[in-house]
Amino acid sequence: MKKNKIIALSSAILSLVALASCGQINQPTSISSTVSNETSTPTSVPTSTPTSIPTSTPTSIPTTTPSYTVPIKEEDKLDLANQGAEGFLIEDMPDFSQYVNTSAYVTVSTPSEFLNALMDAKIEYSATVTEKLENNYVVRNNVRKNETNWKSAITKGLYLKNEDGTFTKIPEDTPWDENDTKYTATMVYYEDSPYDEITFTQELTKENKVHVIEITQDLNLGYNVLSDADKALSIVNNFAPKANINNTYTQSTMFKENGISQIAIERTKDLLIYSKNGSKITHAGFKINYSKNIAVRNLEMDEIWQWEDSSLTTASKVGDYDAYGWAYFKVGFSDNVWIDHCTFGKSYDGQIDVANPYFSTMGTYKYAAYQANGSSDVHISWCNFKAGSADKDGYLYKMMEEVEADYQNNQGNNYLYYKKLRDNGISFEDILHGIAIPQKKGFLLGDSGDEYKYNLNLNISFANCYFQNIEDRLPKIRGGNAYMYNCVINNLDYMYYRAKLTNLKAKDLVTQVNSSWKCALVSQGIVCGLGGSVMANGCIFRGIQDLLKNNDSSFSNKSNMPGVTYNGGYKIVDSEYQLNSSSEIITDSSKMSNSTPTKLSEEFFKWNTEDGECLFTPEIVGIDKLEEFLFESKYSVGVNTLLQEYLLLTEY
Repeated sequence: MKKNKIIALSSAILSLVALASCGQINQPTSISSTVSNETSTPTSVPTSTPTSIPTSTPTSIPTTTPSYTVPIKEEDKLDLANQGAEGFLIEDMPDFSQYVNTSAYVTVSTPSEFLNALMDAKIEYSATVTEKLENNYVVRNNVRKNETNWKSAITKGLYLKNEDGTFTKIPEDTPWDENDTKYTATMVYYEDSPYDEITFTQELTKENKVHVIEITQDLNLGYNVLSDADKALSIVNNFAPKANINNTYTQSTMFKENGISQIAIERTKDLLIYSKNGSKITHAGFKINYSKNIAVRNLEMDEIWQWEDSSLTTASKVGDYDAYGWAYFKVGFSDNVWIDHCTFGKSYDGQIDVANPYFSTMGTYKYAAYQANGSSDVHISWCNFKAGSADKDGYLYKMMEEVEADYQNNQGNNYLYYKKLRDNGISFEDILHGIAIPQKKGFLLGDSGDEYKYNLNLNISFANCYFQNIEDRLPKIRGGNAYMYNCVINNLDYMYYRAKLTNLKAKDLVTQVNSSWKCALVSQGIVCGLGGSVMANGCIFRGIQDLLKNNDSSFSNKSNMPGVTYNGGYKIVDSEYQLNSSSEIITDSSKMSNSTPTKLSEEFFKWNTEDGECLFTPEIVGIDKLEEFLFESKYSVGVNTLLQEYLLLTEY
């Protein structure tokens, strides 16, 4: 059961309160998982360890807390009171100071060192079904199309249906043979339904060698600048486009030189990645998969954006920013992820997405995070989401200078979207601030393609964060729970330039080149549906046209869960909303902008938890002191070089 932590604030400063103490989390060697047909998250796990599982712990990993401790100075106690891992984290993160002066703590200063440390942080485990709770099978198409499809189907479990309605499993060692007369292309093949719920056990087969990675230098992790040895690592992927658009979209010099990587933090448990000096990671996003208790602290991340344009009038959907899936973090099949004191620049797609939760079904059980308990919890605290920057020495500005130079020297022939805007009197400055700098998408919880009921197990919390010039998804929820508290969302600069571009008919201009081209100029805040709920407590919202919206129109419900709905719920408490700099400030939530009140309503708000209650209780700063709290406190929002060894702690 998640413990409640209440962090009290005085009228001007934080006051320290005693936090409920919790013993060190020891890594077990096995776990059994059960998910019933109910929508609640299972809370019980077996405490005994099967005798068949090795119980020894490698000597490089301490089994007791070393004598090393992080002293908290008396004068820092008040400021540190609100720095711990809170929110929807289902249980305490480990005390990472226990790994100092052991081989489980590594310091890295190059991409190769960092990537190899991540490889050493991986664990391995096996998963075995102990009971199948249902007996449904689904048709598996294209099984005999080629060897790849056959091997994939066999591995997942492939069956033939008998005349009496029973099913016979095809042996997993059955080879591919295109001339096979026993298994032919005309047969109807079946596999276990991915929505059949099961019980299963997991067995640890390889411990992780690394639990703390300290980054001491800025790292360019762009795919094109990594060594061949780095690219060969299983966790490194070229963050390629969703479709083959490389020959139709114009790519900047910066993108071609650096490329974009997606780095997998996978099959990992109890891992802290941090920097004492706020090192910067560029040209890469991370995919956190099959993991538990992952903390990322005091890092800056930037430069995964590309101006979208083309030299071809026939190119489709220019300006839609959907060709690449670049995001700083994509979290899937993972639990207890904490992102803290980080600073983020603009990304091409979203900032942080959470989807594909751990759930016990035939299709996904073996990928579940080791020792996960059925939910995916993400907590984001003290982060600064800046969108793009107008700094003339910065990555984004230099990219836009290259686009403008093409317009001046080449009549804009490589950038027809940009050319159309400039030819019709829209200035470089207006394009920079109205289109290039704002962040198109913020945060997504739940995937439209996922099974409906499992999205309800997703949780995300935002504490003490600052968001600037984000056009949409603050956050977007497809099921599950989101809780924002002590946050400032300030889009006033974007709203100013958005109004200018709207008056100059930017949207109509780009569709004259191609009807599929877009200049959407979206302005949406909390977007919630599919049974999800969002709470905003003690927050400031500035510069959002549609603060509240529900735009969901489809979902998957293959498990035939009853009571499914498109509706979403919200509750806004002790917060304020202002449309633009000259608008009145509204504190009554019933008067705040809601474009879909019949689908997103306070009456639909509920916590998707076992007992229908929120799993934690934060103390709210108060909107009159919030901005001072975020920016003027000693350990303020974004990267902070004063935290140092405190970053090893999760409780203060």
